[in-house]
Amino acid sequence: MATSLHYAMLTLNHMAMNAPNTSPVTWTPQGHPHSEQFDDIYHSVSGALPQAQHVFLNGCGLPEQWQQKPVVTILETGFGLGLNFLATWLCWKNNPGQCRRLHFVSVEAYPVSPQDIIQSVAHIPELQALGQRLAQQYPLPLPGLHRIEFDEGESGQIILTLAIGNAQELLKQLYLSADAIYLDGFSPAKNPDLWSPEIMKALARLAHPGTRIATWSVAGHVRRHLASAGFQTERRPGLPPKKECLTGSYQPHAISRRKPSTQAGITTAQREAIVIGAGIAGASACWSLARRGWKVRLIDKASGPAQGASGLPIGLGLPHISSDDALLSRLTRAGAAWMKYLITACKLPPAYWSDAPVEQIVECAEDARIPQSWGNLGQMLFSPATTDENQPCRRFHHGMRVEGPALINALLAHTPGIEYQWNTTVTALERTQAGSWQLRDQHGQICAQSPHVVVAAAMGSLPLCKLENDRITPNRGQITLGLENAAAPASLPDARTGNGHFLLPLRADAGWSWSMGSTFQHDCQTLDVLPASHQENFEKLRNLSPQAAHALQPQFEQQQLNAFVEVRCTSADHMPMVGAVPDWNALAALDARRVMNTEIPVLPGLYVLTALGSRGLSAGALCAELLASMMCREPWPLPQQLVQALLPARFTLRQKRQATSAEGEA
Repeated sequence: MATSLHYAMLTLNHMAMNAPNTSPVTWTPQGHPHSEQFDDIYHSVSGALPQAQHVFLNGCGLPEQWQQKPVVTILETGFGLGLNFLATWLCWKNNPGQCRRLHFVSVEAYPVSPQDIIQSVAHIPELQALGQRLAQQYPLPLPGLHRIEFDEGESGQIILTLAIGNAQELLKQLYLSADAIYLDGFSPAKNPDLWSPEIMKALARLAHPGTRIATWSVAGHVRRHLASAGFQTERRPGLPPKKECLTGSYQPHAISRRKPSTQAGITTAQREAIVIGAGIAGASACWSLARRGWKVRLIDKASGPAQGASGLPIGLGLPHISSDDALLSRLTRAGAAWMKYLITACKLPPAYWSDAPVEQIVECAEDARIPQSWGNLGQMLFSPATTDENQPCRRFHHGMRVEGPALINALLAHTPGIEYQWNTTVTALERTQAGSWQLRDQHGQICAQSPHVVVAAAMGSLPLCKLENDRITPNRGQITLGLENAAAPASLPDARTGNGHFLLPLRADAGWSWSMGSTFQHDCQTLDVLPASHQENFEKLRNLSPQAAHALQPQFEQQQLNAFVEVRCTSADHMPMVGAVPDWNALAALDARRVMNTEIPVLPGLYVLTALGSRGLSAGALCAELLASMMCREPWPLPQQLVQALLPARFTLRQKRQATSAEGEA
């Protein structure tokens, strides 16, 4: 799979490979990668790989440390040209008995270009193939966390989480427990911020007793800062031209109660789960868990997958754009990128999806501007433009149109060992004294049992997880479809969005000729086809494309139309709901001012993934990956601030804090 996925990703990273020249690297006549900002080289042309192996891998006790461990996490400050990552990847591939999943989390304020990565390994034959693969999957260098997974088949996966931005701020946002730390970066004399006491304290928060640390710097103040943070270090011989390097381990006097969990994790015998709901959320959860070696059973009330809102004939997945880069924007930007990876990983045939350009209509030209914080990098995602009908728009260079049922079936087909239980409506969940969850069906009978249950049943999640009815509401959506044999004028746009989507089919045998929608009827669950909803979609089409509306008006007037109707589950703040289900009684008794979101009392083994609304394609898969990371105590693919905005208890905590604040003021 590694080879086929590598070639499939070529098209996805066209934007990064052809980005504006924003790289911080300049190449000297001798071939050294040089940083003008810090007036320092990234690494030497000769001896770079042995240095990385000696200083960082050997200094952290690798590969011995990952022997017989299912998951290992390495944290690095200063990704640079990715040399340490590539050296670690090479070592992991070449050593039998390695961990099944190796997480490499690296922080970088000034990301390089894919071309720089390729050039940096041009004189290192051992790393050239891996460097090519990294360059092909290298993300758009926009602020935030970017997760990239490299599948090595039977050997397992190596997962790179690249955190782009200020190191001190990003380290506060990471949630992980590192087994090894690579302390890299430019010289402390030239980049002191990356070697400060604050950075060392932040690293200590992400370490556990015994975490190994290594660096090439033996500067006295670096050793003192590490010692103050709880790291015991010692000098060891270096490789020429370095005389010495530094190694050590985290040996704290006390452990912060707010550290990420350092528990051993769920045992192999416990790695089984039931997922309720066979839409995009449930299918993605099954896939992410099975990748981690879990045995999964999928239960749904329908006779097969994709029978609800996720079964739409075609959907559009684009990141939300806002001038202030709001939480929803960050979630959907990362989520759309992860979905594209998932599409290639499950080998969805090209006939069922497209990443061709998509135009998004905006009210005025100012709304089409790239957020100022992105700088020139935003041009890689979209550009301000006008349509052929002279409307201001954002032109996304690579949109994402997908047939929902085909995607879900492909995901499930690539979920190893999955079991299915159809035509089963789960009406109740009961926890046994032994700690498992029993599921009761529509007849009141126990229909399944498991130590872990993921509820991804859209509106059906509310009674099972006792979610707040006033915070989760149903929204009826009707998509208008042109009849299969209806003539579609050649002037129609392939894909246009704004207030609704207008999409042409990807296949000649799709069964319909065009798609327009969807309506949003708040707090409505009727599945009847409503003529008024067709008219509403027509009015939306007038705004999206007056030419298309004129061409298709006779079909609307004569009601020569089909429809797809479903109900979407939406939260009050329009954010998904992801995480362990709270113990609502225990939560009610807590002082909200003193509880961290990651310390909320929960019902062991019960999780929820719902309220995706109309963002299933741009957020569903990444939310499932987040949930699987939580369940397996692996590094999170999203920053803590964003995760806190997704947790099921967020509304209750806000209410309690507001009430407490009001009492204090009184």
